Amino acid sequence: MRRALLPLVVLFGLCLAPAAHAGSPFTVGEGRAPHIALGPADTAHIVWNDETDKVFHCRLARGAAACDPLSTIDIGTSEAAPFVLVGDDGAIYVAMPHYVDQKTYLWKSTDDGRTWGPRTTIYGWGGGEAPTEPVLGPQPGQITFAAWNKQATVWSAALDGSEAAETARATLTGTGDFDFQVAPTGDGGLIAVGNDQLQAGFHRMAPGGDPSAEAAWSAATGFGGQDDTTRVAGGPGGAYMLSTVGPTDAHMKLRKWTGAGFAAPVEVFEFGFVNDIFVGPSGTVAGMWRENDPNGNLLRLALSTNAGSSYDTATIAVEDSVMADMDVVLASDDVGLAVYESDHPSNTARRLIRVVNTVPVASVSPNPPALLRRRGSVPGATLRLDVPGNCVEEDSSFFAGVTARKKGGRRSPFGRIARVDFFLGAQRLKKDRRRPFGLNVVTDDLRAKQKYTVRAAVTAKLKSGRSVRKSISAPVQVC
Repeated sequence: MRRALLPLVVLFGLCLAPAAHAGSPFTVGEGRAPHIALGPADTAHIVWNDETDKVFHCRLARGAAACDPLSTIDIGTSEAAPFVLVGDDGAIYVAMPHYVDQKTYLWKSTDDGRTWGPRTTIYGWGGGEAPTEPVLGPQPGQITFAAWNKQATVWSAALDGSEAAETARATLTGTGDFDFQVAPTGDGGLIAVGNDQLQAGFHRMAPGGDPSAEAAWSAATGFGGQDDTTRVAGGPGGAYMLSTVGPTDAHMKLRKWTGAGFAAPVEVFEFGFVNDIFVGPSGTVAGMWRENDPNGNLLRLALSTNAGSSYDTATIAVEDSVMADMDVVLASDDVGLAVYESDHPSNTARRLIRVVNTVPVASVSPNPPALLRRRGSVPGATLRLDVPGNCVEEDSSFFAGVTARKKGGRRSPFGRIARVDFFLGAQRLKKDRRRPFGLNVVTDDLRAKQKYTVRAAVTAKLKSGRSVRKSISAPVQVC
């Protein structure tokens, strides 16, 4: 979802529609700035633009790998990022806040994206240079936008074009002028989240408020700590936020809206580049990001089916590309699609628009890395658990090792690793009190084609004399 850019790994089981292309990305077009939404019968609607001042719409039936049809919309002005939304009545909208024109445009389809009506100007304000994904509502017949870069602003417009001459907008300060975005809270209100590339904060609009009025919004509330590349989304399961923390203590944070603020984050110890979050119709939450890998970058999906209490993570695509400007959606059975930009083989002005199912791939790479690394943090140090990155043969063995990397130089409060308890599944196999901390696992009793979890329960000693504990887990696949 364009918003301008657990250590326990589990392959979660999902219902897969026929020909759903699990783990096999396919190309639907060329251009930039893709965005996706699901309409009736879980038909996907994907839009993007290119340098020829056109917007493309791909209607993609569930399980299909080709657009039916692929439509071209001549926007009648210079290129800007398009967004696609689906109304409760099944109408499909393409919205375009236009910074240069300082207008907001809309196109509507009443036949499931097969044909499109003319361009309608719905508002006399187009926001900053970086618009983020709009939301329908919160009032009936309205659509609400946010944008950033030069100003963080929010405005709402009537879908019927009756507010084409209006220019009122709420200019909000205090969260930082990056990734500024709104999401519904489920009670008729909105939240707006942004960051300054170091820290993040939010504003709240109570139910019944006017998104275009500054007085409707609360002052900014900061989160404290480090947050960058923030994303926010709302749905039947509530509102959620995703952020990246890094690079010194790299990991992802996922927070749930409680009604008055955000709960403490659930942390996933991966360093994601670009990201997105979506709340599905069943209430399932999907976070997505790219994780760099020398054997092919990984498109990672974190899925929560328990209201954000925990997230299972998996790889859904592997490509040697930037995977930029990504967006993810889920259907009611928690299977969905992700769309992203991939490198064009010959035209640097364009990217390939790629689509992949959210079902995990069986292996992370055609040439898996020799080591799969999972990280955890204790005061003053990053802990790392290394296991084989490729599958291990039956009747053989593999090694799992734990190391620590101190942070903060001489001022680091970290002392040393005092003990590591190694587990395979629920069974403890070794208590290790001496460096190097490692476990050699014989695979004689392990079953082929099965995935096992190695867990390292680390006890670290701080310079103060206090002991702290951290558990790190990683999957091992038997061939």
